[in-house]
Amino acid sequence: MSGCQPRPLRSSVMTGVFDYSRPAPFTSLDAAQLPLIEGLPDDPVGFCAAVQSLVIQPTDAAASGFPQSRIAEKNIRPVTS
Repeated sequence: MSGCQPRPLRSSVMTGVFDYSRPAPFTSLDAAQLPLIEGLPDDPVGFCAAVQSLVIQPTDAAASGFPQSRIAEKNIRPVTS
């Protein structure tokens, strides 16, 4: 194993710098959806409390009665759906 050097992790999908303060393609809302979020807390703890029953962890989905066909599509919908 002499001469092995760690190589930087490269991805053909994720490039550039991420700005987590701005919406991305899967998290952007269109103008018609903006009234739906009016009144939501703007702090992380308050927001998490408001959406707690709307989000389910994939590991809990089957036990909560979600069919396998729905679990299989967990990563394909943008927030605008």
